[in-house]
Amino acid sequence: MTRSYHRGKDAVILVYDVEANYTLDHLQYWVDEVLACTDKPDITWAIFGNKCELEQKFDAKVLETYRLDLDTNLFSFVSAKTGDNVREAFESVFAHVHRKAMAMNSGSAARDGEST
Repeated sequence: MTRSYHRGKDAVILVYDVEANYTLDHLQYWVDEVLACTDKPDITWAIFGNKCELEQKFDAKVLETYRLDLDTNLFSFVSAKTGDNVREAFESVFAHVHRKAMAMNSGSAARDGEST
């Protein structure tokens, strides 16, 4: 990855395979890669567990560990195969990024008003 690829990005979505727990281990690698390349310390992180159409138990404890390490509440189980929850997952990321942008804009507008 090149630094310019991540420069100015507001969100990163990491996807892992719920059928293969080892893919969770790779999440930290990608987090480190993005952090090394991004110029935004307050980037929004989201994790999507793919293949939710499979009827198996998901290891919620492992997922909780990643939630704490990444400091995010944007977790979704999705299915690329059936489309289950894909739209909702992306919309939650977009809504979160929008709320952060609006908060930053209202904060900078308040500071601009104070300086005049």
